[in-house]
Amino acid sequence: MSLLLLAATALLTVQPAFAAPTPEQQQSMTGRFVSAEEESTVRARIDQSVEHTAMQFPWAIRPLARPRLREGAIFCPDFSTHLEAETLTIQCAGKSALVRRLDGSDGPFTLEKGKAYDTDIQLEDVHTLAVSYVGERGNRDVRYVFRADGVRLLVSVYGPHLTTPMQWDIDYRRVE
Repeated sequence: MSLLLLAATALLTVQPAFAAPTPEQQQSMTGRFVSAEEESTVRARIDQSVEHTAMQFPWAIRPLARPRLREGAIFCPDFSTHLEAETLTIQCAGKSALVRRLDGSDGPFTLEKGKAYDTDIQLEDVHTLAVSYVGERGNRDVRYVFRADGVRLLVSVYGPHLTTPMQWDIDYRRVE
């Protein structure tokens, strides 16, 4: 009986294998990107998303909700990604780089503001990368859809008090 229990415990503690990225994925998902749109256009679209999401709340709560929603509405006009066999690096210009192991073994990471987030990275196909950030007050999913000339970011922010997520997209062009 104890041998069976030991074998079952060993099976439960084995880390799931992850598929290493292909050379084509590494090439597609590595580069430096700048916004293909004017910053004012992107910020207006994000502000519209914040306002649309705030409408889910009673009118008296909206002034309190908007600043919290804006915290999750991050825009980076210039960023780079680097996909290697075991790690992914994402860096917004002027910010600390996010370096994560693809197998998820590195635990939560902490932003400059001291907030900790768990991450989940999925290489969905040759040109699509999904990164989920899960924090105490909600989560943010960013889907990167890479093309030869750039990338489109599809961003969704979820929270315990949101009936529908806050969403927006941004097009970037490849510069390196």
